[in-house]
Amino acid sequence: MMKTHARRKLLGLALALASTIPSGCGGDSGKPAEQAMKEQTQGKLDAMKQLAEAIEKNDPQQTSGSVEALVSSSMDVKTYPDTAREIIDIYMKRVKGKLKPEAAASVKSVIDEMEKAMK
Repeated sequence: MMKTHARRKLLGLALALASTIPSGCGGDSGKPAEQAMKEQTQGKLDAMKQLAEAIEKNDPQQTSGSVEALVSSSMDVKTYPDTAREIIDIYMKRVKGKLKPEAAASVKSVIDEMEKAMK
Protein backbone atom coordinates (compact mmCIF):
# COMPACT_ATOMS: atom_id res chain seq x y z
CA MET A 1 0.00 0.00 0.00
CA MET A 2 2.79 2.38 0.89
CA LYS A 3 4.64 1.59 -2.33
CA THR A 4 1.59 2.44 -4.42
CA HIS A 5 1.18 5.77 -2.62
CA ALA A 6 4.86 6.59 -3.12
CA ARG A 7 4.65 5.70 -6.82
CA ARG A 8 1.64 7.96 -7.27
CA LYS A 9 3.47 10.83 -5.61
CA LEU A 10 6.52 10.28 -7.79
CA LEU A 11 4.38 10.05 -10.92
CA GLY A 12 2.57 13.24 -9.95
CA LEU A 13 5.88 15.01 -9.35
CA ALA A 14 7.28 13.78 -12.67
CA LEU A 15 4.20 15.00 -14.54
CA ALA A 16 4.36 18.37 -12.77
CA LEU A 17 8.02 18.77 -13.70
CA ALA A 18 7.43 17.67 -17.29
CA SER A 19 4.71 20.27 -17.70
CA THR A 20 7.19 23.04 -16.80
CA ILE A 21 9.67 22.09 -19.52
CA PRO A 22 9.41 24.47 -22.48
CA SER A 23 8.01 22.77 -25.55
CA GLY A 24 9.85 24.85 -28.11
CA CYS A 25 12.04 27.84 -28.75
CA GLY A 26 9.56 29.99 -30.62
CA GLY A 27 9.55 30.36 -34.36
CA ASP A 28 7.66 27.79 -36.39
CA SER A 29 6.44 25.71 -33.44
CA GLY A 30 3.32 24.44 -35.26
CA LYS A 31 5.28 22.52 -37.91
CA PRO A 32 6.51 19.60 -35.75
CA ALA A 33 3.03 19.08 -34.28
CA GLU A 34 1.49 19.22 -37.75
CA GLN A 35 4.03 16.70 -39.05
CA ALA A 36 3.36 14.39 -36.10
CA MET A 37 -0.39 14.59 -36.72
CA LYS A 38 0.16 13.80 -40.40
CA GLU A 39 2.30 10.77 -39.50
CA GLN A 40 -0.32 9.52 -37.02
CA THR A 41 -3.00 9.85 -39.66
CA GLN A 42 -0.89 7.97 -42.20
CA GLY A 43 -0.26 5.30 -39.55
CA LYS A 44 -3.99 4.80 -39.04
CA LEU A 45 -4.54 4.48 -42.80
CA ASP A 46 -1.63 2.03 -43.08
CA ALA A 47 -3.05 -0.02 -40.20
CA MET A 48 -6.43 -0.30 -41.98
CA LYS A 49 -4.74 -1.33 -45.23
CA GLN A 50 -2.67 -3.93 -43.39
CA LEU A 51 -5.79 -5.21 -41.65
CA ALA A 52 -7.56 -5.68 -44.98
CA GLU A 53 -4.51 -7.50 -46.40
CA ALA A 54 -4.23 -9.72 -43.31
CA ILE A 55 -7.89 -10.71 -43.64
CA GLU A 56 -7.43 -11.51 -47.32
CA LYS A 57 -4.36 -13.66 -46.50
CA ASN A 58 -6.24 -15.29 -43.61
CA ASP A 59 -3.36 -14.38 -41.26
CA PRO A 60 -4.66 -14.28 -37.65
CA GLN A 61 -1.44 -12.88 -36.17
CA GLN A 62 -1.19 -10.03 -38.64
CA THR A 63 -4.92 -9.40 -38.26
CA SER A 64 -4.58 -9.10 -34.50
CA GLY A 65 -1.57 -6.79 -34.77
CA SER A 66 -3.29 -4.62 -37.35
CA VAL A 67 -6.42 -4.29 -35.20
CA GLU A 68 -4.24 -3.23 -32.26
CA ALA A 69 -2.38 -0.69 -34.41
CA LEU A 70 -5.63 0.72 -35.77
CA VAL A 71 -7.28 1.02 -32.37
CA SER A 72 -4.23 2.50 -30.64
CA SER A 73 -3.44 5.11 -33.29
CA SER A 74 -5.12 8.48 -33.42
CA MET A 75 -5.95 11.07 -36.02
CA ASP A 76 -7.79 14.36 -36.38
CA VAL A 77 -10.71 13.51 -38.65
CA LYS A 78 -11.65 17.18 -39.13
CA THR A 79 -8.14 18.01 -40.41
CA TYR A 80 -7.86 14.90 -42.60
CA PRO A 81 -11.39 14.09 -43.80
CA ASP A 82 -10.21 12.52 -47.08
CA THR A 83 -8.03 10.05 -45.21
CA ALA A 84 -10.89 9.27 -42.84
CA ARG A 85 -13.17 8.58 -45.82
CA GLU A 86 -10.52 6.29 -47.31
CA ILE A 87 -10.23 4.35 -44.04
CA ILE A 88 -14.02 4.01 -43.82
CA ASP A 89 -14.18 2.92 -47.47
CA ILE A 90 -11.56 0.20 -46.93
CA TYR A 91 -13.46 -0.95 -43.85
CA MET A 92 -16.78 -1.16 -45.71
CA LYS A 93 -15.38 -2.95 -48.77
CA ARG A 94 -12.70 -5.24 -47.35
CA VAL A 95 -13.05 -5.62 -43.57
CA LYS A 96 -16.66 -5.34 -42.42
CA GLY A 97 -18.15 -8.69 -41.48
CA LYS A 98 -14.87 -10.59 -41.71
CA LEU A 99 -13.50 -10.27 -38.17
CA LYS A 100 -14.13 -12.23 -34.99
CA PRO A 101 -16.63 -10.50 -32.67
CA GLU A 102 -14.17 -8.87 -30.26
CA ALA A 103 -11.93 -7.49 -33.01
CA ALA A 104 -14.96 -6.48 -35.06
CA ALA A 105 -16.35 -4.47 -32.13
CA SER A 106 -13.02 -2.68 -31.63
CA VAL A 107 -12.67 -1.75 -35.30
CA LYS A 108 -16.35 -0.76 -35.57
CA SER A 109 -15.88 1.56 -32.60
CA VAL A 110 -13.03 3.33 -34.42
CA ILE A 111 -15.13 3.65 -37.58
CA ASP A 112 -18.16 4.91 -35.63
CA GLU A 113 -16.01 7.60 -33.95
CA MET A 114 -14.70 8.72 -37.34
CA GLU A 115 -18.15 8.88 -38.87
CA LYS A 116 -19.45 10.84 -35.89
CA ALA A 117 -16.56 13.32 -36.11
CA MET A 118 -17.21 13.88 -39.81
CA LYS A 119 -20.78 15.04 -39.24
